[in-house]
Amino acid sequence: MSANLKIDDSPEVKYNQVFINNKFVDSVSGKAFPTINPATGEKICDVLKEPFKLGSPWRTTDASERGRLLNTLADLIERDQAYLASLETLDNGKPFSDSFNIDLELTKKCYRYYAGWAGQNPWQDNSHRW
Repeated sequence: MSANLKIDDSPEVKYNQVFINNKFVDSVSGKAFPTINPATGEKICDVLKEPFKLGSPWRTTDASERGRLLNTLADLIERDQAYLASLETLDNGKPFSDSFNIDLELTKKCYRYYAGWAGQNPWQDNSHRW
């Protein structure tokens, strides 16, 4: 495991906008709901309700490129695993060790699993007709 295991009991919430098309933007509707720290009852940040629209470039991205991007995402999760585990613990109050060793480990494995299957669909080229 290459992630730096450093427990941060008060991680900085860096962004509370939506990341769409490589930039952070506000919700179009402006609707948001609060994220509450279950241990203290304090508001951590506001989360947007309607961040995505149909027509995302992801829908038309080649499957092999999707696989590459999913693997990159898993690598970034691994790089920042301790910070992400601290945020997860702050958000829902579970033990840091569960966030780090269970939630994020399974998340990385899931992304890598689906990245491996990307591009493996024999029907992708439309040569198989029913």
